[in-house]
Formats: sequence, structure tokens, C-alpha cells
Amino acid sequence: MEQSIHGAIASKSIAADSNTPDPTKLHDRRSGNTLIEVILAVAITALLVSVVLSIGTEVLAFSSNAGTDFDVQYEADRAFDRIGEVLRKSGWSELDDTTYPLVMGADDTEIRFRLLTDLDGNGYAFDEETGDLEWDDTIYRIALDEDTETLAVYDGQTVVWVLGRYIESVQFSSFRENNTLHLQELRVTVTATKTAREGHELSFTSTGSIHLRN
Repeated sequence: MEQSIHGAIASKSIAADSNTPDPTKLHDRRSGNTLIEVILAVAITALLVSVVLSIGTEVLAFSSNAGTDFDVQYEADRAFDRIGEVLRKSGWSELDDTTYPLVMGADDTEIRFRLLTDLDGNGYAFDEETGDLEWDDTIYRIALDEDTETLAVYDGQTVVWVLGRYIESVQFSSFRENNTLHLQELRVTVTATKTAREGHELSFTSTGSIHLRN
């Protein structure tokens, strides 16, 4: 009887051992699953990083283009407005048998002019006795320095006032160059150009008419 009981216990022990998972094999299976998960995580992370970098590059490019576009518009408009501010103080006058404003250059890229000034100290730019306009004898000019892409007012070779940067071209015309213009009208065209971050150029042109004092 006692032997039978021991035999039964031994049989159950063997059966239990046979049903118990091998810890080594279980560890191997768990290790395998973890490796697969790591590989998937790395792949997903790489994909996300690639997408984020791609979006970031596009955003930077858009921002750069927007900034460059703003620069060229601002500089072209600023140059045109400043030209108008200067030339509205000018008008038709003669000095040494030359009539000013005088458009010059092979492509009408320069203009020379005189400015009204108070010569007799009466507080006005005309003679108190005769009523004639009073003109400064200084001959100013607006010209583009192509090397620096800077448009400026010059007194001789001295820069008096910078009108704009990134200026690619400027063109002037009066009724003498364009007979469709009025006597007191000057036509001005200013184009600003700047290279964007990606290497292509962005341009903007500001054009319009400026009316002289007389």
C-alpha cells in the first residue's frame, strides 16, 4: 500500500515537471519578441524623424522665400518713395544753358536735378521782390552703383542719401524721352532683386509717376 502511494506521488511529480515551461526557452522567446519590438520602434522613429525634417525644411524654405520677397518689395517701394520725396522738391530750371531735370545714361538710368532753396532768407523758395523761384546751384544726381546694388543721391561723387538696396535697375523718363508724359511728370521704374536661400532670384518692380513743382 505504502509503495503504491509513493509510486503515485512520483508519477504526479514527473507529470508536473513535464508540464512546467523551460525557463531558458521562455527567456529566449521573450528576448526574441523584445528585439522585434526594438527594430520596429527604431524604424518608426526614423520614419517620424524623416517626416519632421522634411516638413521643417519646407517651412524654412517658405520662411526664407517670404523674407526675401518682403525684402525686395520693401526696397523697391522705399527707393521709389524716396525718389519721389526728392524730385517733388525739384522742377524745371536752367543753369549754364542746361535744362534740369536731365535724364542721362544709355538706358536712362540716371537723372540730374536741382533743388529749390531759400536764397534770400525770407523763409520761402522764391524771391520776395520778383517772385521767381530760387534754385540751389548744386547739381545732384540719382544713380545706381551696380557693384553694391545701392541706389543713392549724389553730390558729385559723395553719397548724400541712400535710397534703396538690392536695386537691380532704375529708369527715368520725362516728356522729352516719352512724349505721352505731361510737362511736370517724371516716370520712374525701380526693380529690386535678391537671391533666396535656395539660390533662385526674387524680383519686384515699383513704377509710377512723380510730379514736379513747376
